[in-house]
Amino acid sequence: MEDDVASPPGASHRIPQEVLSEIFMFYGLFHDYRASKLNQLCLVDRTWHSVAMTTPRLWCRIRIGADDPDSDYKVDLADDEQKSRNEQRIESLARYTSRSGIAPLDVSIYHITWDQGYPDILEILGHSMNRWRSLHIVNHNDAEPYQSLSYCIDALPSLEKLSLCSNSGNGVDSTYEHLPFVPTSRLKELTMEGAGSIPFLLFTSLPLDLNLLLPCLRGLTSLTFKHLKADRDDQSCSSRIYPMLREAPNLEFLTLHTPDLTWDDSLNSDCLELPVLRRLSISSWRARERLRPLTAPALESLWFHEVCGSDEFPEPGVHVITDFIERSAPPLRELYIGDDALDTRLFDGGVLSTLCELEVLTLVGMDIPEDGMQLLWAPLNDSTAWACPRLRSFSASKAPVAYFLRLLEARNPPLGSSCRSNTNIPARLTHIGCGLDAQDMEAISEALGAYPTRVK
Repeated sequence: MEDDVASPPGASHRIPQEVLSEIFMFYGLFHDYRASKLNQLCLVDRTWHSVAMTTPRLWCRIRIGADDPDSDYKVDLADDEQKSRNEQRIESLARYTSRSGIAPLDVSIYHITWDQGYPDILEILGHSMNRWRSLHIVNHNDAEPYQSLSYCIDALPSLEKLSLCSNSGNGVDSTYEHLPFVPTSRLKELTMEGAGSIPFLLFTSLPLDLNLLLPCLRGLTSLTFKHLKADRDDQSCSSRIYPMLREAPNLEFLTLHTPDLTWDDSLNSDCLELPVLRRLSISSWRARERLRPLTAPALESLWFHEVCGSDEFPEPGVHVITDFIERSAPPLRELYIGDDALDTRLFDGGVLSTLCELEVLTLVGMDIPEDGMQLLWAPLNDSTAWACPRLRSFSASKAPVAYFLRLLEARNPPLGSSCRSNTNIPARLTHIGCGLDAQDMEAISEALGAYPTRVK
């Protein structure tokens, strides 16, 4: 910026600097703290330049990578000319990092091949690793996220979030050596996504030594495993998940999306209580078996998807979901079930009548009996109370149009009708999700009357 550039008068110059700083933070949040967008703030005038440079929190998001659109600092060491450009980029990265002062940093590393000399980049960031708050690594090869992490050892003690992702579809790659990685209790969120067995080989070599894991596991509040795969004859991956969960009493969010992972169900027969778990998302082969040993008394959201069909499962209609709800007695607000085999006790046994806090109910793949829907169409037997009185969203992929019409008639009476004065009338439905044709959708829309409801 030239020294002789005068700051034009304007309303922004009357804004206190601390307020302008907060405005810049909202601007950065809107643009995901992109370096190019933040640098534009510095070019407006001297006041904006000064405020931006003295707002360390504005410069705490760092993305580096090779030929990736998510990177702010792209690097390519293919030839001397590009090496020269990389030196300029590295210098720019160093300046960018210095602007963050002592504030915590969120770092992402995308698709870097380390045998080309990229550790030089992390050497620039080495002095700041002790204040890295989160680290997100994405690579194509199964081993590369693990290798990238080995260059960031100094950041591990301060990390609160760690995410390792591989886009490879080549299966397990276990040719790399084990990293002496011992997480600390500061780590709150752990995400492992990819085709390899990185998350299990990462912590410790076989046999599993939970003593090394305890500091990390006891501090975790969020754990995500997605798209993991192991050799068909190797069940060591699945055998480690439940022992890990048993040592993670503070988990609030758990995601197990492992459709290609083979499980050894004989190792998971013991009951496992997750006392503060609020959201559970399961999508796997024999997902019912993943749910069978669990108890979650604080659960607010259950997302359940059975990958194998009822013809592959020896007990179609088994009451795993209702057993879980009865056992846990959770304050569920959202329930999603994707399963072509209906757990009949969900309706027949009146389990829905116990879900007084439920606001969202989604049933995908299953046929719903008409007598079961009576629970949602009318008050409970010999009572003025309703099942799921707070229900606002109902979706069902195989329900006929008559079900939705009766549901709307019962729960969405005309706004001016006298029945609205009845204190026992349930909440109105504001969302309907269904797999109906255009004619049926039109019938539902007509039934809505003066009260608009979102229909999909």
